Amino acid sequence: MVEWNECELITNVQWRTELSTGSPHIIVQMSKKTDLKAIVHLLAVFLLSFFAAFVPLPNHYYFVKKNNVLNSYFVKLGWFWTCVVVCPFIWYISTAIGQSVSEIMQNLSRMIIATTIWYYCTHAFVVFEQMTGHCHGSKLSSRTSCAIDGGKWIPGFDISGHCFILIYSSLIMCEEALAFRIIAKVHRTRKMTAVKNENLIRVFFVSMCILHLLWDFELLISALYYHHIYHKVMGALVAVLCWYFTYHIWYKKVGIPPLPLQTGKVTH
Repeated sequence: MVEWNECELITNVQWRTELSTGSPHIIVQMSKKTDLKAIVHLLAVFLLSFFAAFVPLPNHYYFVKKNNVLNSYFVKLGWFWTCVVVCPFIWYISTAIGQSVSEIMQNLSRMIIATTIWYYCTHAFVVFEQMTGHCHGSKLSSRTSCAIDGGKWIPGFDISGHCFILIYSSLIMCEEALAFRIIAKVHRTRKMTAVKNENLIRVFFVSMCILHLLWDFELLISALYYHHIYHKVMGALVAVLCWYFTYHIWYKKVGIPPLPLQTGKVTH
């Protein structure tokens, strides 16, 4: 959905070689337009869903099937993979600028908050679907008991959990990846040739980029093939609202926990 050059994680990557050390360094210019990305995601989900509602699409492709490897082992475990790449990145980038353990934990608490939001939102989606759905042929009110009693469950308003987690995860990765500008700043000013844990920071940064692109691809599939248009738009809207509330209101206005690192003193 979102092309590589539109990815807010990296907009320009250049290699240069330090003659004194012979080691390559990446200079990454980080985009600040995460707000624009959120709008693009909302519009893309709406437009692609609207298109799919009126144009028959082939459904024989492997990655369209629910049991494909990406959906089974990545999207369904989407928040796990997000934490696997984002949490170590926050830890190592915080260590690189010489923060104390308590300061690092404050940075990591953003992911604890995000995990809490993810858990309660996805749980609320399930509850809301059951509240708005009903069992045809039985007086039982839950999906599980309806099937056992021989009835047919008529789905209610099933907010797209896929659209929610894919967009919410992508926006968080883009926000947290802004801290990588610290490394670029160090090399640009040539104050030192190495940064503490720099290779590990790069590994997790690139991992976020790869995961971000995978989420964009899966969002494309979800928008075209699954759920009703209003279910997908609602899932996307909830994701954007959760991201905006935390990073643009809570963290920015309150300051606890702080926003992702953007400047600081880097240690060897």
